[in-house]
Amino acid sequence: MRTSKIISLLLILVLFSCKTNKRISPLTYNKFDTKYSNKTILVDTSGGYELRDLGIDTVVGGYYKFYENGNLKSYNFFYYEKEDTSLAFFKSHGNSKASYSSYAEFYDTFGNLDSSKKNPFVYSWIKIKDSCVVNFRLFFFSLDKEYDKINIQTSNNKKYNLELLTDTIFTNTKYVNFDVDAKGLDIIYAFVSVKYKNINLGSYRNLKDTVPVEICPKKGH
Repeated sequence: MRTSKIISLLLILVLFSCKTNKRISPLTYNKFDTKYSNKTILVDTSGGYELRDLGIDTVVGGYYKFYENGNLKSYNFFYYEKEDTSLAFFKSHGNSKASYSSYAEFYDTFGNLDSSKKNPFVYSWIKIKDSCVVNFRLFFFSLDKEYDKINIQTSNNKKYNLELLTDTIFTNTKYVNFDVDAKGLDIIYAFVSVKYKNINLGSYRNLKDTVPVEICPKKGH
């Protein structure tokens, strides 16, 4: 009887340990600073540590908060804590267009993922080349996530099945890159879908989104 009780207790401890390990993020302030010190800027140290991606302009990018014990507190990609918005924002830079969406993750003091808002497809950079060829570069937050190949289908019936590449602009971010011939079109849509595993929760999710791009107007418009 005593042996069976001991075995039962050990099983409970193992199950609890496995469940806990699935949820805790391994990212801490020290690990982050060591790995990304040349890609981020420390913006505050009162009550913990707050860092921001240098990115392109230090405005659009990842924003990290760490507790005083060094565990990850939150991650935001252009997300306002006081305004829960699902809007995407657009900027034009000559023949290029940037689109970025708010995304956020929140952790407890032990590093357990409590919640997330929106989806981790955080940024797109679109460049319209000569002859109305459109280059898409789509960015996905990759911390504690395992993505399948990214499936793309455009409104002019082009299909892509792409492996993610590690990005050099934003931290903990991966991207796909592809061209679409959109000659003669006013607008083109890229429909994005992918299945990914959230390692913290040990669960799979399906991500679906759409990227619209206004391009080369038809003659007479």
